[in-house]
Amino acid sequence: MYQFWQTVVESGYVAGTVSGVVAAIICGAFVRFFKWLKNRSSGYTGIWVSEILDPSESFVEKCDIWKLKHNKSNGQISADDIFRIFPEDDKHSYSWKAIGVVREAHLIFVYWGLDRMDSRGCVLVTLDDTREHKGLNVHKGLYIKPEAHEIVSRKIRLTQQPRGVKLKGLIAAKQKELSI
Repeated sequence: MYQFWQTVVESGYVAGTVSGVVAAIICGAFVRFFKWLKNRSSGYTGIWVSEILDPSESFVEKCDIWKLKHNKSNGQISADDIFRIFPEDDKHSYSWKAIGVVREAHLIFVYWGLDRMDSRGCVLVTLDDTREHKGLNVHKGLYIKPEAHEIVSRKIRLTQQPRGVKLKGLIAAKQKELSI
């Protein structure tokens, strides 16, 4: 038996196997790193604020924070963390996930509640390139959800926040702005 292992070691099988495993691990790490880097550089990855308007479209009825990840290679976009920050009494009671796609200047999402099974719907928004939002990543469109035996829709605005924005500061500023 000793002679067998001595032959294996001397012939380089162990060194070849170990170096192959190490090379596979390094290659896997590089692939993951470059995927992360590519998705991080997407114009849609980051923190977004959604503002759902009331039926008369005169004030913001609900405000949520969306943490989006965009895969540029296939256009898929996901939000693993969506949570309500306004109104104050809803703040800790709702959270969602969403998945969707980016097609040209359109974002299309389907969302579902994590805490409440009856909280679900979809969001369809398009880039707002009007003069007041030129150069900003502001999308406007519809927030649609089932309610009892009908489909309810509201206007929604999704605004991407600058990279590096501090979440606590953003939440405090938005709550102050909407509470006035």
